[in-house]
Amino acid sequence: MLSAHKWVPAAMEAVASADDTRIEGYLAAGHAATITGSAVFEPFAARYMRPVVVAGFEPLDILAGLALLVEQGGGRPRRGGQRVSALRVAGGQPARAGAARRVFETGDGEWRGIARVPGGDLRLRPEFAAHDAALRFAETSREPGGTEGP
Repeated sequence: MLSAHKWVPAAMEAVASADDTRIEGYLAAGHAATITGSAVFEPFAARYMRPVVVAGFEPLDILAGLALLVEQGGGRPRRGGQRVSALRVAGGQPARAGAARRVFETGDGEWRGIARVPGGDLRLRPEFAAHDAALRFAETSREPGGTEGP
């Protein structure tokens, strides 16, 4: 398995904690919140006193999410009412049962080519290393003599 999964709250944290950030509200991705649940954004909203609205990627979903952000202006810490049809506040049943946290752990990593985000990557835990393609192919990409391959 090659994990390219990202932990969205960590990226939001990196942006919000920057000295020059003037963001007044956040539009969170519904596809990620379908798994984790929208409740993962509540601590962030409370800490930074900024609204977070979860929305889908369709044009009307984005527009509705932006409208909710405008309605929630003034730094009130709450999640928006816009939902993706499969979204639950607590997330999907397997995720609520902790399956994702049993398999993945967070780690620092490059976030979509923008910046290095502390805790922004989701990586397979060491007990699943036998299934980790990043580890497997890192070992096979070495040339004889210990030099890195292409």
